[in-house]
Amino acid sequence: MDPVIEGTQVALRRERADLLRRVDLVVPRAKRVALLGPNGCGKTSLIKCLLGLWTTSSGQIRIQGRPQSEFGPRELAARLAHMPQDHAAVFAYTARELVLMGRAPCLGLFGVPTLIDEHAALEALDRVGAGQLADRPYAFLSGGERQLVLLARCLVRKPVALLLDEPTSHLDLCHQTRIFDLTARLVREEGLSILATLHDPNQALNFFDEVVLMADGTTLCQGRPSEVLTTENLERVYGVELERIEDVEGRPRALLWKGSRRTAKESRSIPLSVTRPQDPSPGRWIR
Repeated sequence: MDPVIEGTQVALRRERADLLRRVDLVVPRAKRVALLGPNGCGKTSLIKCLLGLWTTSSGQIRIQGRPQSEFGPRELAARLAHMPQDHAAVFAYTARELVLMGRAPCLGLFGVPTLIDEHAALEALDRVGAGQLADRPYAFLSGGERQLVLLARCLVRKPVALLLDEPTSHLDLCHQTRIFDLTARLVREEGLSILATLHDPNQALNFFDEVVLMADGTTLCQGRPSEVLTTENLERVYGVELERIEDVEGRPRALLWKGSRRTAKESRSIPLSVTRPQDPSPGRWIR
């Protein structure tokens, strides 16, 4: 079965700057993939390319086995739903009205939402446990409640994949866990694929099936969290010393900051600890 999203040697140049270089990425069906890397490494730029908002300079992006170029904007938006990092309500929309806007790719050019669309919006809010927020003004919701509404807006168009840009930024531990539990249920029960940009390696370690590690506009490796999130890999990418805590069965559970920082030269001298397999499968590669 083809991956839901696949990027091969993707490059992006904008305003005389190389934002992405030789990016490889695989998002399998019904898997949660974390996109991890320091600020400015190209995570959000890659998301914009996958969504078709920015045109790549070279390489290829395939959606469900088809070249991205074969999709029109409406068709692509119906398949890939995006939850942005920050979202401000300009007008006094209710949560239900905001979710209803997510149906736009399913309507015609001059289409008007019908009762079916209204029902779909309410159903999407119920699916994320936010049905009680339907008639409340979005602008007056808490950060965690807004994230639930934005997730419902993604689901209302019935996509094949969710692209989440730092979905738990500014949320407390309780709401972070709630968001990740919801994504796990969507993957398990509905077969959705999820690609999420993150800053916390511990989230990737505990809540995701695979991790893509990025630095300096390129992907370094992709694999299971226990394979990719080694202290050597993370110290090379972030330039800080870490300690990995494992349970009694040897499974990694947490990454702790040891408080010291390496120079860029010292970090680059650390070899990546993931090796290229003899018979690489999609999503198993290393530079």
